[in-house]
Amino acid sequence: MKTEANNTGIREQMEKNSLGDPSFYKTAISQIKDYGIFMLSPEGYVATWNPGAQRLKGYSEDEIIGRHFSVFFTEEDNENAKPIYELNVAIQDGKFEDEGWRVKKDGLRFWASVNITPVFIEKKLMGFVKVTRDFTQRKMTEEMIREAKDRYKLLLDETMDYAIFLLDTKGRVATWNIGAQRIKGYKAEEIIGKHFSTFYTKEAKDSHYPDYELKKAEEDGRYEDEGWRIKKDGSLFWANVVITALFREGKLIGFSKLTRDITEKKRAQEEAKQKEEIEANKTKLINEELSRFAHVVAHDLRAPLRAIGAYSKRAIEHLDKNASEEVTANIEKINVNITKMNNIIDGLLSYTQISKGQQLKTTIDVEKFINNLSSVINLDKNVSLTFKTRLPEVVYSEPLLRQIFDNLITNAVKYNDKEHIEIEIGCKEIKSVWRFCVKDNGMGIEKKYFDKIFEMFETLGDKQENSTGIGLAIVKKAVESQNGKIWVESEKGKGTTFYFTIPKQEGTSINH
Repeated sequence: MKTEANNTGIREQMEKNSLGDPSFYKTAISQIKDYGIFMLSPEGYVATWNPGAQRLKGYSEDEIIGRHFSVFFTEEDNENAKPIYELNVAIQDGKFEDEGWRVKKDGLRFWASVNITPVFIEKKLMGFVKVTRDFTQRKMTEEMIREAKDRYKLLLDETMDYAIFLLDTKGRVATWNIGAQRIKGYKAEEIIGKHFSTFYTKEAKDSHYPDYELKKAEEDGRYEDEGWRIKKDGSLFWANVVITALFREGKLIGFSKLTRDITEKKRAQEEAKQKEEIEANKTKLINEELSRFAHVVAHDLRAPLRAIGAYSKRAIEHLDKNASEEVTANIEKINVNITKMNNIIDGLLSYTQISKGQQLKTTIDVEKFINNLSSVINLDKNVSLTFKTRLPEVVYSEPLLRQIFDNLITNAVKYNDKEHIEIEIGCKEIKSVWRFCVKDNGMGIEKKYFDKIFEMFETLGDKQENSTGIGLAIVKKAVESQNGKIWVESEKGKGTTFYFTIPKQEGTSINH
């Protein structure tokens, strides 16, 4: 037969290579260093010893042959007669396999994988072959993994502020921690096995939202959401939810779900929003009332002012040439104050118009715009206005921009004690805004007045009689109504620089 011929060929090859010679196996075993392989007598005494056994256990061949193999066992195992037990099981079952602590020559322990095989010749026990491997590193790794799992499980179980649990692939609750019990009200035995849609409102269930969450988590790996959830007692709480899909070798095996109760945060946000709305409504009412008041005042005050002006003019016409200088000066003061009162009324009207929110915006070439302002066209010869940088085009309300630059330029002239007045206007692009500056070489402002000058009817300097105290309040309101900011930098006697920002719009740029 072909099979018998093959077997014969194999035997011949083995004999040729001396593989059938018992001395070959002895030589092979003597060269194995990763395994302790040795023979025991029927009573358990060491009969042979290979280099692997010496490396593993620390004994040389001369030190260990003839000694009982119980020297490799711990004191506890020897007290329990474990060495004899292992030999008996090997005889009875044909082999013995075990893992456990063993002892080296120096007393150190190592985790051993042991295999004992009895050797019979003509049914007579001749001894045992014992193979030992050092699995200490594997044991330590397993222990570390087990301890890490235990600590992680303990962490999850003891976490009170978070509901942390697992879902199977169908969305059924598989684990439950104490935080989940505290937040949702269910005990583990009450909820494990139920679908997690139990925690959702009827509207969410009807729209199949729980299934949608799992689908998105599986597609994207993770899904986060906030919304109302239901406790066991039926009460609602606002939840922050994170669902993470769990995969093993590319296959979905379930989901982890982390839930936080942020009802207090939600309530605080709602209260803050309501408060903002109330304040906004109050501001709107105040602005509307202020606007009505300003128009009533303007109407009711202008008539008597016109009358006072007319009577003043008639008084001057009827004065003879011999009228005292004091009378003439007093009449002139009346006219000056009439003009000032009219300016105050105009200022109040301008201030209330800003309250209405001038939202119509156009693209403005700022440099050309400034050059066409009446406050610039009518500058005296002793005033020089220069642009220290190119100015951009901006999308802004023309009336508001006029109020801003007219008032700042007028102030730069009015509050200036120099023979030659210098005004510089510049702009810098900073992230999402244009930052403009209007700089003068005037009297300067002390730091303690930096905030005060933007308040209504506040005036500083030696020329208070010419000021309404409204101009900078108008500028501030105009800037802030368009989400800009305004501030001042100055030093007494060294001039003043006003800075304000205009939010950038798409398509605006520096002019070239």
